[in-house]
Amino acid sequence: LPAGFVVGVVAGGLISFILLKASVMLFTSLGGSIIMVTGILSLWYQYETRVLDIPEIETQLHDLIYSYDWFLPMVLIVPTVIGIICQNKFIKHSQKWEVK
Repeated sequence: LPAGFVVGVVAGGLISFILLKASVMLFTSLGGSIIMVTGILSLWYQYETRVLDIPEIETQLHDLIYSYDWFLPMVLIVPTVIGIICQNKFIKHSQKWEVK
């Protein structure tokens, strides 16, 4: 785990120096999607456990997270890609990063 963290920091740092716009779009999209997905999943969990009175182990969210290995990565990757595409469209013609 620490070696992967160090490699990620070094790779992210190199990307930041080489491709500034691309790295800013990647990291802001990833950060935004993490915040959004965490909020949506926590609201879903609270709804299932408090409003529908389903026991914690029997919730649909619990089954999705623990039964399907692809669920969490896809829930994070899809909004990240959408965010990168949207940001690229917004700043495509702007040389100074100003949205007109």
